[in-house]
Amino acid sequence: MMNELAQIMWGIGWFWWLLVILIFSLFIWIINRALITKKNRPPKNKSALSILEQRYAQGEISKDDYNKMKQELKQ
Repeated sequence: MMNELAQIMWGIGWFWWLLVILIFSLFIWIINRALITKKNRPPKNKSALSILEQRYAQGEISKDDYNKMKQELKQ
């Protein structure tokens, strides 16, 4: 009788530990996914000039194109 009760309590103990680990893992996964999604979002309220400067800095456009576009934006 006592041996059976001990086996049941041991099984319940493992179940609760497994449940706690599962909930903790789910929490970490949700937080990690939220951070990854936040990183991949483009910044809000980025001005046209700052986008142009970024494109020039990354080498996507030439200096002449940059100057032409900059003049057009200032008009």
